[in-house]
Amino acid sequence: GTGESVWQSVFLSVSAFNNAGFTILPASPAGSGLERFTAVESLLFPMIILIILGSIGWTTLVDISRNHRFARLSLDTKLVVVTSLVLWVAGAIVLFFAEFSNPETQGGLSMVDRISDSIFHSVSGRTAGFATFDFGNAEDFTKLTYPALMFIGGASGSVAGGIKVNTFALIIAAVISSLKGRPQAEAYGREIPQHQVLRALTVGVLGVLFIILVMPTLTLTEPDIPFLDLLFDTVSAFGTTGASTGIVPDLSVIGKSIFMLAMFIGRLGPLTLALALAPREQNLYRFVQERVTIG
Repeated sequence: GTGESVWQSVFLSVSAFNNAGFTILPASPAGSGLERFTAVESLLFPMIILIILGSIGWTTLVDISRNHRFARLSLDTKLVVVTSLVLWVAGAIVLFFAEFSNPETQGGLSMVDRISDSIFHSVSGRTAGFATFDFGNAEDFTKLTYPALMFIGGASGSVAGGIKVNTFALIIAAVISSLKGRPQAEAYGREIPQHQVLRALTVGVLGVLFIILVMPTLTLTEPDIPFLDLLFDTVSAFGTTGASTGIVPDLSVIGKSIFMLAMFIGRLGPLTLALALAPREQNLYRFVQERVTIG
């Protein structure tokens, strides 16, 4: 009916914009949730737009609305836009080739539907968690690569989780500048303050360390669950993405508690850490420099 259709549309739109990943779509013979809409681009692409608007960050949206030319955008916006585009394209390519012949995911779709489905999961899988197929049936290559996308998450100041695209972009900029022999991190003709690079490295490294600490613990508490499924859902919990291989109902109480802790730290940890590391006053002294052997 019209009323039910309007209600479902409103709920799904809000859920997509907020990158929540929740659906209340009733089950049907074609599949539950979004599984019945695998080949319905008229639904998937509006959701893609809503997910992007919610995950790209308010400051980015304001900057784009005021400065329509790329050259006039701030460095922060340029890094977010370019890095996001690269991640979306990379995620779509990975999913397309990894699941091309998998009958449980994309094996039975037409070429157009495979491309649109890959784009949808590349955008949604990194921040929102919507899925038109069960990630539990995905190939191991997909389960291994998509946690990296979920770990990065969306942009700073957005509704998405993860260590944030801005953080990842600063780390990449520092690596590229180092490979070029630059004494400081640079991007698009601008020098990035050293304390921001150190802050980005701190957030990224602590996030990786948290995953490294959680995974061995889960392999002990959940010995019957495959490692890649645990890795996928753990990173999804840390990135507050919502994507899952379906193992959560089978977790023990300890496992579910660890997942709750991962979601809590993943949502508040990077933001709290970034604020804690923000310089409040300039140091009145500096230590003597000394070189360290690298490589």
